[in-house]
Amino acid sequence: MIDKGKYLLMKNLVSGNELEKREDHSITNWINQPKNLPILSTFWGGAMGSLLILRFIVSTNGALSFVLYAILVIGFFWIIKRTEINYTYRFLAGLASFMVATMIIYLYIAFFMNPNLLTAPIWAHLWRIGMMLGIGIIVNGVLTYLQYRFEEKLS
Repeated sequence: MIDKGKYLLMKNLVSGNELEKREDHSITNWINQPKNLPILSTFWGGAMGSLLILRFIVSTNGALSFVLYAILVIGFFWIIKRTEINYTYRFLAGLASFMVATMIIYLYIAFFMNPNLLTAPIWAHLWRIGMMLGIGIIVNGVLTYLQYRFEEKLS
């Protein structure tokens, strides 16, 4: 007994008709859709935040954090470089992934490495997070601009 799906496939092949067009479920098509960009940026930021935590566990080399943040930002822009997503969304998604990684490492430090940090006043937390937000805005702004200029030259 042949099921209906196999029957239609064989019928189309025998009759010479083109098969029905199906949606492209490739990762590139998924990344190209603006509605999936928040999911991608959160996932990428979480993965890089986990690597930053691993850096704290394995190494005492503080400069390695800069390398991991560079991989975070440049890697995210490399992932979305061929997409049709406008530059404002690229900037915001890159900033979101940067801040997700920052918050993951900040919470790890606050809860596991320095529990006394939790007793600090709220403004002490806000200026640290604000400083990282400022750094993220500058870095992602520069990379978005460079990506725009590079793609403009290719056109």
